Amino acid sequence: MDSLFWGYFSRVSNIASSLVIMPFALTSMSSEYFSIWMIFIVFFGLIQTFDFGCVSTFSRQLNYVIAGASEISSGAPSKSNFKKININKNLFTDLVKTSRFSFYILSLFSFIFLVLSYVYYIHPLEQKVKAPLYMEWLLYSGAIIIGVYCLFYNALFLGLDKAASLYRIYSFINIAFFFIAISLLIAGEGLLGIAIARFISALVQLVFCRVELKKSILVKYYQVNHTTNIKSVLAKVIPNTYKLGLVNLGEFLTVRGSVLLVAIYLPLDVSGSYALALNIMTVIASITYLYMTIKTPSLNKYRQTEKFGALHKQQNKIYFFCLIAYLTICFAFILFSPWAITIINSNTLLPEFFILLLLIVSGLCECIRNISINFIASKNSIPFVYPIFFNGLIVLFSTFIAFELGYIFMVTPIIITLVSQCIFNNWFWPYQEFKERKLLTHQC
Repeated sequence: MDSLFWGYFSRVSNIASSLVIMPFALTSMSSEYFSIWMIFIVFFGLIQTFDFGCVSTFSRQLNYVIAGASEISSGAPSKSNFKKININKNLFTDLVKTSRFSFYILSLFSFIFLVLSYVYYIHPLEQKVKAPLYMEWLLYSGAIIIGVYCLFYNALFLGLDKAASLYRIYSFINIAFFFIAISLLIAGEGLLGIAIARFISALVQLVFCRVELKKSILVKYYQVNHTTNIKSVLAKVIPNTYKLGLVNLGEFLTVRGSVLLVAIYLPLDVSGSYALALNIMTVIASITYLYMTIKTPSLNKYRQTEKFGALHKQQNKIYFFCLIAYLTICFAFILFSPWAITIINSNTLLPEFFILLLLIVSGLCECIRNISINFIASKNSIPFVYPIFFNGLIVLFSTFIAFELGYIFMVTPIIITLVSQCIFNNWFWPYQEFKERKLLTHQC
């Protein structure tokens, strides 16, 4: 219950800050600057992509160690590898040290990527707004790099089944971001003010993560003087890590990559409207998947300890709560968003109803698909990596070709995404889950 409370509170605080900050930004920023902010948000979302599957992989391996696993495996450890004895301290330490090293490297990679992104993407956009953006980009990039490193703590908290600690931290940084951003927007700092707020809240996150981790009883199993062969551990976890990384990249290209293309081909006021709608749908998705995220450690344990009856019940609950949450929030969004935009006298408007409806349908398909994929991944198998990754490339390339051929409309990337996903991913993975659950039913 503690995890659920803090999980929902973190999402509520995130939504509350977004709902309050958004009106200030919509009224105080021109449509061009608002569009740039939406692009910054897209890049900020890359934090999850820069993780390259490490959070899911290391947290799952830690779940196994806490459950009594006696070795690290690239596949699902057999039942014989689970010992009902004390936690293997050496194995625990190996995973923690290797995880920390991995996120150091990923932080360095993100730094290089963000420098190149400014040179080849953000700098040309400065011509559209006719103003420099290097200071705003520097602060946002700093927040992204800190965020990538803090994913190390995400892996630990989820691996130790301490989701409450993780969501408590996110609650604090959401509140910090909210107060700082609002204060600076009122002071007239605009996009720079939001960038400053994002950077400071990232620093707050880093401090709180270190403090919160020390409270965990399981930290006592970490052996500072133990020598870890990081290369050996990576060899065992990388097979699934890189696969999950490609999945994250494919999802990003499919859902968010179009925003970057739209900003190039369409006027910034139009791209701002498109990005605003996608940003709201992303927030809705984050609330939708909350219950699934909290219950995934239990799902992993039920699968590995062969408690298939409990596994089925848990997955059914995940479907019920996630789908109810998604449909309820989308209904409220359609009902109240036009009124809200009118009341605040926004400089940036939402797309027309037909486009919003397409985004909701696409999001519903994505929700069902991701719940199925999460279930399949609970056996430490990632068979969906290449279909999702290549679908992301296909969507991005097809959108680029469509724009080059003159189909420069806001609806173009949405239709391309929905059609490409329905051809395979939207039906195949739920069907695979159905077959797996049918097979497991006979083993109950």
